Order: sequence, then C-alpha cells, then structure tokens
Amino acid sequence: LRQKQPWNSGLNDPQRVRMARQSSKPPKPKISPEFAQRLARLAPDAMARAIVMLDTGPAPATAPGRPSKAERKTIVEAIQAAAAAALAEVDRLLERSGGRRLASGPDVFGSIPVEAPASALLALGGSKHVRALLEDQPLSLMRDRD
Repeated sequence: LRQKQPWNSGLNDPQRVRMARQSSKPPKPKISPEFAQRLARLAPDAMARAIVMLDTGPAPATAPGRPSKAERKTIVEAIQAAAAAALAEVDRLLERSGGRRLASGPDVFGSIPVEAPASALLALGGSKHVRALLEDQPLSLMRDRD
C-alpha cells in the first residue's frame, strides 16, 4: 500500500530546487547595455538603425555532417516561415512608431534590418517575438600598416 505524498514532498529534492533556481533567473537582455545606453541618450523620436533577430523557435533538426543543398534550402525556408509570425508583430510596432523595414523579408538567420525611432527600438527589445536587437554598424576594410 502506497502512502500519499504530502504536497511539499519535493521541496527537498535537489533537482527540483535547481530547476526552481534556474527558472527564477532574470531573462537575458536582448539589447547590449552599450546599445541601450546609446538609444536612451537619443531623443525618443530620433531615428536609429538596428538588426532585429527574430525568434524563430528551436533550430531545425538535421543529420550529423554537412547538409545537402536541398536540406540547406529546406532549413532556410523553415526559418523564414517561422519568422513570419514574429515579423507581423515587428511590422505592427514599426508602423505605429513611423519606423520601417530595410529589407523585404528575413534573411537566412531570421534577422531583418530596420530603421525606427529610438523609443520603438527599445520597445522591440521587450517583444517576445524578438530574440535580440543588434546595433547596425557600418563595416570597413582593415588595411595592413605598411
């Protein structure tokens, strides 16, 4: 005959305690502290550019080794399809704030460049559909010093 376990029987279980600690951690910031500071220093309506990494869910499962061209194409299509719901939310926020997309759709990484007021970019960082917000910085070639 089994006895009923009291309602708090798992409180001393180390695995459950560890899981509770992990779930109580604060969420990882989606904007780097430096970029957030630069955005905060701008006027709320000042336009800024950023790269929005959309939350496309877990990475598609693949077989070990290098995927074939067809498999890579399927993976890219899956990422872009998963980004569609997130993109709709980003578009709504951009439209309300006077911002805009700088590309027609997400790239193979599920990211899209945008231009929007600083306040809208900070708000995008709080969206559940956004995995990360990166500062869009110009790239330049490094030259060897002769």
